Amino acid sequence: MLFVMIDWIRRALPPSGGIFYHYLAMRFSRTLWRDFRAEVDHWLTNWLSNSLTTWSPHAHELIIFGSSAGYSLSTTFLEKFNRVIVVEPDPLARLLLRRRFPQVWWEFTADRNLLAPIPENAPGSASKRALDQLHTFLKRYPDAAVLFSNVLGQLPLEFPHLSDELFASHLIAIRAAVKDRAWASYHDLLSTWAKPKSMAPFELPSGPLDLEAFIRARLEPPPGGASPLEVTDHQTHALSIGEPTACTWWEIAPGRYHLIGFLCSPGPS
Repeated sequence: MLFVMIDWIRRALPPSGGIFYHYLAMRFSRTLWRDFRAEVDHWLTNWLSNSLTTWSPHAHELIIFGSSAGYSLSTTFLEKFNRVIVVEPDPLARLLLRRRFPQVWWEFTADRNLLAPIPENAPGSASKRALDQLHTFLKRYPDAAVLFSNVLGQLPLEFPHLSDELFASHLIAIRAAVKDRAWASYHDLLSTWAKPKSMAPFELPSGPLDLEAFIRARLEPPPGGASPLEVTDHQTHALSIGEPTACTWWEIAPGRYHLIGFLCSPGPS
């Protein structure tokens, strides 16, 4: 019955965030998500430690894109900052975030267009203009570190008109926008109903992602081999720009697995 209900909600609601995601968090954040949340906290703790060693923001500010209600963030991590600026269009997520972390000094903006890729039917030359708003926003907080909190892999779902090439160039432009500050991103790389052969963290090598080879190496074959495995590519591997990507599996709902990639920079040397 639970599987039927999850599948019905998944089909009835938008593919990115929203009420369905809050339901999953309420149901699984302390159980099914526990190991994933621990991995994220470990990564962010290391990133913050390295960032403060090599590049210490004057005000210890953090900008979070796509926080939702902070289900994968910890109080210990957030309390390291004097102010946290959140770009989150979901009003319920903003309310829950404030209630879940009342000790954090929050500042909110609901502008969902700050990461929006090139509008539909716009030529490729419009890429720079599409990112001007992001650059203007970041200039308001020149000393802030930036965290893309499991948001970049959702953009292809919200903007399905983009080609793989156009979205890849958009991700590279977003990375360029934050190159002079400490930044980190954890994001969907792939999602599937197939069971991983191992849930242990691993590293994707640099270079193009060979999806067929990945499926053979990392996913259990379908029972009896009757049908091919269904794997959704969230098109975020381009963000690595040739770097290895640390990865972990996240079982977001029973039998539904997301491969999460983690990339970061401690800031300018």
